Amino acid sequence: MVLEAVLLGIVQGITEFLPISSTAHMYILAKLLNLHVPGRFFLSSVQLGTSFALILYFFKDVKGIISETSRSIYSFIQFGIRQKQGKRNEYTRLGLLLVTGTIPVVLLGFLLVRFVPDGFFSAARNLFTMGVALIVFGLLLGFADALFRRKKGNIFQITFIESVLIGAAQVFAIIPGVSRSGITITTARFLNFDRQLAVRFSFLLSLPVTFIGGMYGLVAGPDTDYYSLGYSLIGAIVSFVVGLLVVSALLRIISKTTFVLFVYYRVLFGLFLVIVSFF
Repeated sequence: MVLEAVLLGIVQGITEFLPISSTAHMYILAKLLNLHVPGRFFLSSVQLGTSFALILYFFKDVKGIISETSRSIYSFIQFGIRQKQGKRNEYTRLGLLLVTGTIPVVLLGFLLVRFVPDGFFSAARNLFTMGVALIVFGLLLGFADALFRRKKGNIFQITFIESVLIGAAQVFAIIPGVSRSGITITTARFLNFDRQLAVRFSFLLSLPVTFIGGMYGLVAGPDTDYYSLGYSLIGAIVSFVVGLLVVSALLRIISKTTFVLFVYYRVLFGLFLVIVSFF
């Protein structure tokens, strides 16, 4: 049990931030190694683990966003004062961009949960669908990364329309194999973000949704999850540590190279799943 929780925590920590789909890997690992498929409570726990890893890594950004956005909103409401461009205003703008990017995915997510039959989500969780999603969205990432050259490397170059588009793209991540970070990075690259800005914005944009979603999963209760509170805590701690290492490594890697290795991996892994699905 402990080993299973540790293993699943490692997989979550690695795949949550890489554009290769954490959901697909968690599901496939459980199936291939005959592990118990984790339920909502365990998945929410390890998701929060990676969320806290992001908060720690980007602590300066998170602190600046909260404090400066609050300060700017207060100043504008009270005195009608707008800050000039600068480090403080960069945090303010980033905070507003994250808000506008979060609103569409929350609204679209609510509509999907409200009106899309549960059978759709169950049907999507199969090897063939995951394999096709890995391949298709992997090729889109490769296409965007190769065709759209670096242009935007500054927060002030991001428009609110672009933040809405990137935020709305997260809805595709309900399909196992798509990858939330993968689709947001792909969209950002299509919009001419340079790689580092695309990854940074993608990670920060994920925080509100993953953190709130993780907390909701915990508050909703342990349902019929095989993994108890203790094992879920172990998984969360492991995913936190591994996630912190992966974020740091990924940001160093993409400063020197492209996403091509992730594209190759997605296509090969996707082909493997498609082939296996017929047996």
